[in-house]
Amino acid sequence: MTTQQDFQETVETSTTNLNDRIQKELQKRKVAKLFQIAEKYGVIKRGYTAVAYLRYAIKNYGWESHAITGDKGSAKSNLLLQRGKAIYQNISDVEKHTVTKRMQLLDHMRNAIDNNERIPWLGVDDIGTLFPASLYFTNRKLYSKLQSTWETVRTVMNCFDFTCTRKNKVANFILEDITGDIVCYNRIGDIKSHYDYRRWLWLRSLKDPTRNIAKLISIEDIPFPLTPEAFKIDKELREGKFLVAGIEYSGEDFYRNHAELTGIERNDFKNYWNQRLDIAKVAFRDFEKLTEDSPIKTKKTEETPPVEISIEEQKKMDSLASEAARSLANKRWKK
Repeated sequence: MTTQQDFQETVETSTTNLNDRIQKELQKRKVAKLFQIAEKYGVIKRGYTAVAYLRYAIKNYGWESHAITGDKGSAKSNLLLQRGKAIYQNISDVEKHTVTKRMQLLDHMRNAIDNNERIPWLGVDDIGTLFPASLYFTNRKLYSKLQSTWETVRTVMNCFDFTCTRKNKVANFILEDITGDIVCYNRIGDIKSHYDYRRWLWLRSLKDPTRNIAKLISIEDIPFPLTPEAFKIDKELREGKFLVAGIEYSGEDFYRNHAELTGIERNDFKNYWNQRLDIAKVAFRDFEKLTEDSPIKTKKTEETPPVEISIEEQKKMDSLASEAARSLANKRWKK
């Protein structure tokens, strides 16, 4: 009986293992097939790093837009600046092309249109403050205008990167044009953080001719330095091996000559962050004013709002008051 039971358990285990192997093999083939399709359509290019796609778009009058998301403090702003630095090669030009206000973005676009130029790269830090998802509900007319014009005005840019904690906080017309997703995670002090970079592949639906099916294709999942000194401190950055779209790279050479991510000097990032803090102060003052103007008040300061009375109502009230006074006087005279 025991032998028969053991045999049955062995058969069941073997069957389970075989099914697992089959599923893994099918998954590998599915991923490989998606990779082949993405490569065929030009969505991915073998060995291209995230920055290489930006350079390709600039050279060929193309379009690249990336959403850099992640928890607060995961080094999204640092990565945004590094991507800009890979294009402009100096931090001052990067800061000029990294905007945090809507008017700054409009000024860049207006200047490009007036001079018949294209902007190689433009970054928006915390885009949810410029184009929040709530805009659809709070100002439908403005949202509709922005949505209808964005498709045209965005053509003055080759590359448009933006940061946000979550994409559901951003207006949909911005998200509809993204070509890739970058998620920052697992920051380690001031040394390094990590990001997972994937590109969007749009496939036709075989059931509905009006719809497309979106698939994410993994390109990079790597650590990145936060400062130039990080290479001296972290062994993984100096000697690690990194797989990028089917091609393996290694060590510091990968970051300097392929990924083009070498960190931001501490003073440069501090200066940039101080500008962000100035914007935060202005935003706080606006928030404080909104709170003061709010009709909700504490019991101490609660007051009854004045009632507005028309002239006719005022005359009528005066007449009633006079009649009441005469009536009271007559009563007293009779007594």
